[in-house]
Amino acid sequence: GSPAAVATAGGVGRRLADERRHAVLIGPGNGVGEATRDNVLAALAARKACVLDADALTSFEGDARRLFGAIDSPCVLTPHEGEFARLFGGLVDKGADRLARCRAAAREAGAVGLLKGPDTVIADPGGRAVINENAPPELATAGAGDVLSGLIAGLLAQGMAPTEAAAGAAWIHGAAAASLAPLAFAEDSRSPEAGLPPTSDAHTHFYDPTRPEGVPWPAKNDAVLYRAVLPAEFKKLTAPLGVVGT
Repeated sequence: GSPAAVATAGGVGRRLADERRHAVLIGPGNGVGEATRDNVLAALAARKACVLDADALTSFEGDARRLFGAIDSPCVLTPHEGEFARLFGGLVDKGADRLARCRAAAREAGAVGLLKGPDTVIADPGGRAVINENAPPELATAGAGDVLSGLIAGLLAQGMAPTEAAAGAAWIHGAAAASLAPLAFAEDSRSPEAGLPPTSDAHTHFYDPTRPEGVPWPAKNDAVLYRAVLPAEFKKLTAPLGVVGT
């Protein structure tokens, strides 16, 4: 059956009571409805870091305040435009630009928002915002967003703060697509001996506000085009891509 049918809300709560489990992702493939809503609320009640995507967001269409009221721990919401409209319809000015809408949504939800697109926007409730420029066209395929959500959950589970986890994962996601997509298409295929295609210089810069020598976050009302937000201990995640951080 579907993942929603396999895991009851009680089961989610019991699993997350295990102190070894630090983060949870709910949404991709779960199905829209009461079971997914209950699983989301159980995960949030466990006060573990949460990533909510896809069906976990759509399941609260028309009842967004119930979701927002339950958020009391690190949480990242990762909608595409359709999911964003279903969850935040009537709460955010739909005529505003993507940056303004993502900021307003993060403030409304009390969570980090990641609005997916060719210019993915990440914003936190306090107004900090990042615009990811590393989004190659290879990501415009079904299931790519699920991978991004999993990357965010993985960084959260390792202790990264939610805004940094969302921004760092968005960059890793783009770097992986740029490096590996040519191997997935016959007309662009390379032999294993040829190795991965080289990454451009634009993909080798790391912006890390958590380190003393890092560039500070922009002012509250500014956004920044960035390459990555990755503390040193996470640079190893990009090693298979042949990327070297500065």
